[in-house]
Amino acid sequence: MVKTAYLTSLLSKDKPKVIAAGVGEHGPVDPTRYWYESAWCIHLYRYNARLVADGVPYDLYDGAITIIPPGVAFTFEFTRASSRHLFAIFELPTVGRLGTPHVVDARISFDDLWNRFMDGIRRQGANQVRRDVRLWDVFLEVADLASGPADRGHPLVAKARELIE
Repeated sequence: MVKTAYLTSLLSKDKPKVIAAGVGEHGPVDPTRYWYESAWCIHLYRYNARLVADGVPYDLYDGAITIIPPGVAFTFEFTRASSRHLFAIFELPTVGRLGTPHVVDARISFDDLWNRFMDGIRRQGANQVRRDVRLWDVFLEVADLASGPADRGHPLVAKARELIE
């Protein structure tokens, strides 16, 4: 499992360097193997599939988000003719291998995260700073979700707290 407390700590101290962000679309046969020596990957999924990372399978579903640390080789096994997801590849100052991928269940707040992430992607080219800030905000929220249910409470209470703050 990714050391999510470490990721949250890094994100709060150092701005991630966004290398790429976009919409990925794959078909049922896509043997592409991914591996980034020093980059993290984050994916937001609206479909069911399987992620195989360093030989370990992870089930993906509508509303799942994965955080994949640097140095992990991964592929996807798709079951649909067209599987579309959002992704970002970013760098943080890291030391050593940080563990295995983490699947985050974001179904409660997934639509909001998806829309904000997509807004960041749409700003590429026009204003990189705005793109990065929008993506950083999503990264921080996903890192919080990955840390566990730690007193988040009911989503409506969380939304009310967010509006008040």
